[in-house]
Amino acid sequence: MKRHWFIGVTGAWLVAYSLLAISIIAVSRGLVSDVQSFETRMEMRIRSVQEDTCSISTRVNNIANALSEEIVYKDAEIIALKQADDDLDEKIRSFGRSILSSLTLVLNTRELEQTAKFEKILAESNVPLPNIVEKVINSVVHVENVTQGWQGSGVAITEDILVTARHVNEDGDKFVITLNDGTEVEGVRAISSKEYDLGFIQVAEPNLIPAQFGSIKDCRLGQQIFTIGSPYGKMNFNSVTLGILSGVDRNWEEEDREFENYGWSVAFTTDAAGHPGNSGCPVFTMDGEVRGILVGGLSPVLIYCIPIDLILDDVEEIKLMFKMDKYYLENSKLDSYEDLVNSIKEIVGNQ
Repeated sequence: MKRHWFIGVTGAWLVAYSLLAISIIAVSRGLVSDVQSFETRMEMRIRSVQEDTCSISTRVNNIANALSEEIVYKDAEIIALKQADDDLDEKIRSFGRSILSSLTLVLNTRELEQTAKFEKILAESNVPLPNIVEKVINSVVHVENVTQGWQGSGVAITEDILVTARHVNEDGDKFVITLNDGTEVEGVRAISSKEYDLGFIQVAEPNLIPAQFGSIKDCRLGQQIFTIGSPYGKMNFNSVTLGILSGVDRNWEEEDREFENYGWSVAFTTDAAGHPGNSGCPVFTMDGEVRGILVGGLSPVLIYCIPIDLILDDVEEIKLMFKMDKYYLENSKLDSYEDLVNSIKEIVGNQ
């Protein structure tokens, strides 16, 4: 009985152990399968991570390469900008050197010109005055305003036109012009400046000898000058007086209203003796050039002169005005040669 019980118990235990073993094996197999599945998933995950890592590495490399290229490009831009800046600096320096060179050349040229002028003045001061007078006197004339009965002086600017003081030819329509050799010629037309004390007379025949003219701006205060004129009339025709340039840039109309309508707003002065009859006579420097026209004075040694510069650019227009006297100008009235000059310039400018 006990033996059967023992066998029964042992059998039960064996069955239990078998079942346990089977369960353990089943569980083990499940675990192995899970582990393998896990390993598979892990391998797939690792490969995915590796692929991602490779992709990221590629992108990083691409970004790095792009940044490197950008850096190289920017470096090239910086180098180009620096080169352009250097080029600009060089151009500025070159331009500065050019300007400095030009200014130096201009200053040197002006200095040489001034030196030459002063040397010329110095050289001419050593030329005997009679030689200079002989050279220029044939350009100087005596003017008689027959209409008004007064006299003055003048100097030829062309072969048939002379310049004098405005008040010498004022209100005159008949003139007798006496040349240095005593020849008398007829003055047929006269015009005058409305702004300055200057007048112009045209002679019937072109037998005047034009003088040489120069700017008062080239002269120096204290420079020696001389005049040739007819003090107190024809009996002292072509008398010579000697003096210096005693004043420049005078405006007597501004200083004294007594001279408001004299046309003396731009003048220079000389101490070369002047008297009635000298009005209109030329003022020469020692090079034989006319620098101005004597127009009046407050004393025999305080003489006012109008710079010849004021008419040098208008000679052609003055010629035209005398020619236009042959024609009738419709619907217009010109009161002075300045009016005609402006009219002519306007016409020429519109062509």
